[in-house]
Amino acid sequence: PWLFTHFYEAKAKINPKSAELIGKRLIELFESEVQYDGVGSISELYHANPPQEAQGAISFAMNTAELIRLKVLLEKENVF
Repeated sequence: PWLFTHFYEAKAKINPKSAELIGKRLIELFESEVQYDGVGSISELYHANPPQEAQGAISFAMNTAELIRLKVLLEKENVF
């Protein structure tokens, strides 16, 4: 998850509209993890194949920070 924001920034340079949709979807996918499972944070690792279940540490600062940074970038662009 810590690469999401980097992916979003690269995608926004090529196709801003598509990047907005991807960014919003990424935030939505982790909403329940942040609110219920991780209690304000997201896990360290996730399975690559569906269902993408959390693995590793329950709270990983780098992943959580990138999710927050993605939300801030989307808010600056008035997506949220």
